[in-house]
Amino acid sequence: MTGPGNDSLPLSSVFLDVAIRLAPPMFDGHQKRVTGGKSMAESEIDVISSYHAHIYYQPNTRKTAIAIRDALDARFKGAIRLGRWHEKKIGPHTRSMYQVAFYRTVFPEIVPWLALNRGGLTVLVHPESGDSLSDHTDHAIWMGEVLDIDRSIFLKD
Repeated sequence: MTGPGNDSLPLSSVFLDVAIRLAPPMFDGHQKRVTGGKSMAESEIDVISSYHAHIYYQPNTRKTAIAIRDALDARFKGAIRLGRWHEKKIGPHTRSMYQVAFYRTVFPEIVPWLALNRGGLTVLVHPESGDSLSDHTDHAIWMGEVLDIDRSIFLKD
């Protein structure tokens, strides 16, 4: 279903856009909010270039992971980049997974879809802000079980 007057936008996008425009401002850009002991001005969200979603699975849930991957590819073709299958630990990830990369402009479509269609699998969504450790820990959005992240790969010499 599409929104009134715009046949190219899904109705959910139209409602989200209206809700965002009607919501009262949380702060005026000069105020600061505190996150994780650090002050962050609202404009700093511009450091987020894109997002990654990591879909975790185990041998007995791989078929579910395949179905989710196929559905993501069909629904969001051109808006996402599907990564390789990793059957064992890679980087900070301690369980088998594949990655879905997407720009922040499609976050409002992809993340709710994952929340409703993750099939019981664990999903990590994180921004790409240039601070990989914080992106995988402090800025992480988990759906399902919160898994351990191997922080040792982020340690500098």
